[in-house]
Amino acid sequence: MIKQGSLNAYPINSQQNKNNIILEKILGELKKAEDVKASMVDRIEQLWNEDLRLPQELITYEVLINKSS
Repeated sequence: MIKQGSLNAYPINSQQNKNNIILEKILGELKKAEDVKASMVDRIEQLWNEDLRLPQELITYEVLINKSS
């Protein structure tokens, strides 16, 4: 999602919650994963700090098929 959606980040609207505890847990898990690059974690933190989000709707069936082949 980071690679696909970084160009299409959307502002977080006022009705969406940002939970720092959840973010830290997710970032901790990502940092432990061998296949996650530090630049991806940095980008997630940057988006968070800029109040931007990557809607999961950006990842379409076609994108998933292309990534798996």
